[in-house]
Amino acid sequence: VRITLINGRELWSQMVGLPVTEGGPQQYRTFALVAGRAGREDTLYVSVRDDTHSIVYSLVPLGSFLSTIQPQARVDRSGNLHVLFQNGPRSSGYVQIDPFARPVARAAYSDFMSSPTLTVSEGEVSVTGGEQTYPRVERIMTDRELNPPPPPPPPKPKRHWWWPFGPR
Repeated sequence: VRITLINGRELWSQMVGLPVTEGGPQQYRTFALVAGRAGREDTLYVSVRDDTHSIVYSLVPLGSFLSTIQPQARVDRSGNLHVLFQNGPRSSGYVQIDPFARPVARAAYSDFMSSPTLTVSEGEVSVTGGEQTYPRVERIMTDRELNPPPPPPPPKPKRHWWWPFGPR
């Protein structure tokens, strides 16, 4: 087993209570966003730990990111962490991590039309804005998109009264 130690800084941290199962004790998780620099690249990590039992579940690498823009982090009612971070000039990465430090979902967004942001509605977290570029969202094309109307005919050339050699 090879272990590499690097210096990092904590960007964000939050302790959350997990949903209680019947007859089970209340459990807590501490999620933290940690930025580490290896060489010339900043990498974003998520740390998931249980401070009451001194358990570190994992330090999950999310990928390289632009450290000049603060990543967004929200926790949903199920105890899943959602992170949206900018990983390029017009590109953002999205990752959903469960309370046991397992990645649940990953996606990539571009900000050509609007910037993506994390929004919370009734305990559910979603990405609004931006265009999802990975995984590509499949949709059914309409009949109008599959069979567009024919283009209009080209306009007839104008005949100038002062040019007798033009088209007739």
